Amino acid sequence: TCDVVLFDLTSTYFEVDGTKALDSALQRHGYSRDKRPDCLQVVVALVLTPDGFPLAYEVLPGNTSDKGTQMAFVRKLEAKYGQIGNLWLMDRGVPTEETLREMRESHYHYLVGAPHGHLKAIGDRLEKAEWVDVQPGIRVKSARAVDENGEEGDLFVLTHSAARSLKETAMRAKKLRAAMKTLRALDARLGRSKWRKAAPSKRPLSRDELICRLAVAKSKAGRAWNLIHITLPKEGEPVTPATFTWNLDWPRIREARAKDEGTYLLRTNLTDSDPKTLWKKYMIQGEIEYAFRELKNDLGLRPVYHRLDDRIEAHIFAAFMALCLLATLRAIARARAPGLTPRQIIDKFKTLKMVDVILPTTDGRTIILPRHIEPREDTALLLAQLDLTLPAQPPPKVSPSLSPRMHTVV
Repeated sequence: TCDVVLFDLTSTYFEVDGTKALDSALQRHGYSRDKRPDCLQVVVALVLTPDGFPLAYEVLPGNTSDKGTQMAFVRKLEAKYGQIGNLWLMDRGVPTEETLREMRESHYHYLVGAPHGHLKAIGDRLEKAEWVDVQPGIRVKSARAVDENGEEGDLFVLTHSAARSLKETAMRAKKLRAAMKTLRALDARLGRSKWRKAAPSKRPLSRDELICRLAVAKSKAGRAWNLIHITLPKEGEPVTPATFTWNLDWPRIREARAKDEGTYLLRTNLTDSDPKTLWKKYMIQGEIEYAFRELKNDLGLRPVYHRLDDRIEAHIFAAFMALCLLATLRAIARARAPGLTPRQIIDKFKTLKMVDVILPTTDGRTIILPRHIEPREDTALLLAQLDLTLPAQPPPKVSPSLSPRMHTVV
């Protein structure tokens, strides 16, 4: 068994006609992590070790929600292998309160990401806690939640990253600028401008058109839209500079920058642990994201063209076994060839080829010499570094006559 395990889910879509998959129990429309909601998909649950070695997987219907899947998967693993993992690392979208309660009752420990809404449950205890530096640009502070009866519960760890804060500030500013561009275009239609006098458009702006334009801008702005205060005309009122106004909500922007940007909230039932140690453990969660990228990119998990469920499961099983081999190669490279990724190693090994040298004789027979080419200098150095040796050259084969297919002589 492994003391720490990582759990997460991903999806993969199908390039098939949906009408031909009506009998499938797996292919469903659902939340697509590949940004392909138009395609049928399946959900894949994956369990890894901290070193990136896959332990188990399960194929789920494409409309499976992330929440509520984890404990059912754990029960199946327990039935097969016994208890796996003492500490489970999960993203904040996976566990529910019911899942965490079942894990506590089953004597599992967990370290999960938590939504910022949980900060209200902690109250002022986290506000009063002092920041502790983990490394340059990263700091943490922690506090335990208290229930209605005054009993202490899980430990919450708030982390702040200076680099993440700058990135999220830039992302939010970009979305706000895009939203303000639409709002200023609407101002121009009404003849409203801060910098110069402008005449309203000859084509009047209706309330329905205004709401449609704002809905499109809101969908693009996301949560940044909540930082803009907008006043709309009432139903039946004309759209004028007096009935339609907007302005940036600066108090909410300052609050968002102070509390949200660059922060991430963790939750665990390891209440006696050091918050710095917990943050370092949670950073291992990046291994499973790396595994998903390998599955979908290097190993070609998608797109899938199968329609039958057994072939879909066989396709994902082959991809899982390839992921196991890739993780093994990565572990070997980490110890013997640091700095090289599995993809770089495979690309170098692609230069090794097998050829047949065909030698016709004077009596009508053919000698076939199967030979692998000699590796280049850099490939030979990599083979030696990984402690790999090429097999001996195969013995020659004698054919009574040259086959019509063997028309090329090397």
